[in-house]
Amino acid sequence: MFDALFEGQALWFSIPALFGSGMFILRILMMLIGGDGADDFGGDAGDVEFDMEGHDSSGAFEILSIQGASAFLMGFGWVGIGSLLGAGWSPTVSFGTGFLGGMLLVWILGNTLGAVRGLASSGNVNIQEALGKTGEVYARVPASGEGKGQVRVVLSNRQRIYNAVSNGPELGTNAQVRVVAVNDDNSLTVSSV
Repeated sequence: MFDALFEGQALWFSIPALFGSGMFILRILMMLIGGDGADDFGGDAGDVEFDMEGHDSSGAFEILSIQGASAFLMGFGWVGIGSLLGAGWSPTVSFGTGFLGGMLLVWILGNTLGAVRGLASSGNVNIQEALGKTGEVYARVPASGEGKGQVRVVLSNRQRIYNAVSNGPELGTNAQVRVVAVNDDNSLTVSSV
């Protein structure tokens, strides 16, 4: 059964298929066990990107990366073998379908990993979004000019605790407040609601 993979014209497809599959599986296993990938293959060679505008490659997948080359060789080889041995097409037609199969696999992998990259969120919240929001005193806020306390405010669907000063009387724990200013030291000025 496996003899057909290494006879005649099939050799032109089986070598890229096996090499690409082996490299792809090795790369995935290294990522799963915590290997960086780029360092595991000798520095930055894993993420080579030609970008004339000076942007750096920050993603785990670029077209000219080890994953891209492995995906292309894997798609080219297995589709070519399927065309040559399975469908009985000529070597020329099998080469063309193998090339298209490799390109399709690179496109699918690029879009899939791009979608995964899009799921990442920064977690950074702009404190300016707090202006005008209501919140609750977490730790007593002294009267104006007498020190700082803390308030809880929900920003971007996340509860945050900020240092706060009052622009009036003391505000006790659990008091409802409104943010009236964002200060230079990233504290909030609040007033009673």
